[in-house]
Amino acid sequence: MSRTGPQAQGSALAKEGRNNQAKPIKTAVIFFIASLPFAVTNILEAAVPDTISVYGFETCLPNMGLQDSDSDGLPDCAESNTGVFQTAMITGTDPNNDDTDLDGLIDGAEVFGTSGGLDLPALGVSPLRKDILIEYDWLEDNLNSCVAHSHRPSDEALQVVEDIFAGAVTIQNPDGTTGINVIQDKGQGGALSGGNLIIDADGVLDDDLDSGEFVSYKAANFAPNRQGYFHYAIMAHRYGIDEPSSGLAEILGDDFIVSLGCVPANPQYDPNWTGFTIVHELGHNLGLFHGGDSNCNYKPNYNSLMNYDFQFDGIDIDCDGDPEGDLSMPQAGVGNFSFGNNINIDENLFNENLGTCGTVAVDLNENGTIESSATANLNPEPNADCGPALTILNDYDDWGNIQPEFIRNLGPDSNQTGFLLSPTIESCQPTPVIP
Repeated sequence: MSRTGPQAQGSALAKEGRNNQAKPIKTAVIFFIASLPFAVTNILEAAVPDTISVYGFETCLPNMGLQDSDSDGLPDCAESNTGVFQTAMITGTDPNNDDTDLDGLIDGAEVFGTSGGLDLPALGVSPLRKDILIEYDWLEDNLNSCVAHSHRPSDEALQVVEDIFAGAVTIQNPDGTTGINVIQDKGQGGALSGGNLIIDADGVLDDDLDSGEFVSYKAANFAPNRQGYFHYAIMAHRYGIDEPSSGLAEILGDDFIVSLGCVPANPQYDPNWTGFTIVHELGHNLGLFHGGDSNCNYKPNYNSLMNYDFQFDGIDIDCDGDPEGDLSMPQAGVGNFSFGNNINIDENLFNENLGTCGTVAVDLNENGTIESSATANLNPEPNADCGPALTILNDYDDWGNIQPEFIRNLGPDSNQTGFLLSPTIESCQPTPVIP
């Protein structure tokens, strides 16, 4: 094989193509053999035993058989379980786990591509490191007194998304790296040619995710062989007739909308507002709510882009209770999901000397005084999901609880998984008014 690993090197944004000069006969035979059922491979091996070693199966000797215990399309003898990918037949993957890195992409598909013809290796995936794939289609408009603008996400906004997931240091991968590799297709070219402009009359999606234009546009623009592998997003001015929401997403699903109005016409608010909102909506797809494990929103100690207090301005990085960015300095914001490190706050009785981190005093009730014994509803916005007005507010380890692997349940063979899917659709807060 001409490549030494299943993934290209460098930023996913730069992966507009790759050199796939492997010998076509050799590649075809490897894929053919590795994807055959166990019984058929034994027959093939008995008939032409030299095929196994000639075409790269040096570790799979003719007398070993091509058993595939986890049915991932890779023979056990190729899955060396070392965490180091060497070749397509020394993959470093676990022979007893069909998804070694738990990202929802089956090992054999990450090495050879899918049976539906989706060339995952050309996209830069690895069977030993978590990957998330997103396709963006977009609308154009000149609504709300904005100058004419496109909602195609900028390279800088996609870099924000990529950096946030790559920086998830608590996410451990089988190859020894940390973080998640996000591969984003906005039609850059080469292998990333799925994203495209959708011609729409007004830049507004007429309904939500399970009906209307979103459904018809996805059917017309999203390749069927990407289902169960890619998340799908439409970048629009807004959705619904007068809906001011910044986005909409399935919780534990694969579809979302980002609808930031005039933000693309005001580049000082991009890339952060766009990148942060993509991360927020993708977070819903990965199983997160506005309070992490619930929809109890605006918790001062839930330090996440999922929290409405931090979605646009970014998280609190110095424990003072405030995000780093604001309307006057949107680029100062820092985006992240929560690591769950902040202390619980009992609104019935809390010590402001401990703040949200347990180390820095914060005037949580905003009365101008740091109190060692205070009582207050710290998130009084409409918040029925919090329970009583005074309750215990918790942080949440987003990174430890996201479920990228759930994507596999949304593919064409998902009926075989035992999941009955009816994703909850979550609408998100309005885009801030741009001064």
